[in-house]
Amino acid sequence: MKEKTIFLSSHNLPEVENVCDRVGILKEGRSVTIENVKNLVIRKVRNVETWFSCPGPVSIKNLTEENVALEECYNSCVGLKVRGGIGDFLKKISAYPVKDLAIKHHSLEEVFLRFYSDERAT
Repeated sequence: MKEKTIFLSSHNLPEVENVCDRVGILKEGRSVTIENVKNLVIRKVRNVETWFSCPGPVSIKNLTEENVALEECYNSCVGLKVRGGIGDFLKKISAYPVKDLAIKHHSLEEVFLRFYSDERAT
């Protein structure tokens, strides 16, 4: 099968995420990025919930850094927003009694909105 390029402009980003392999994001008439959809979604921001074996075993300061921000903390669960690669974060929490871990990638729509907000897009 021959590869084809189709330009699609849509506000329905869940549909774009399902249909397209690559996406270009424009802001104020300029190209901000052109990337593979899956790579764009995976490498940007993740919400990470980490449950520890016992309540309060971890100093939150030890988990947060430039690319890791605290979202919420309750009982033995810490919710964090991790930007970029996840490897360093996983190494850091492996020193603690982790009971469970849930990682949620942002949708294409959430990534797109970050390019238009005041937050860092990377």
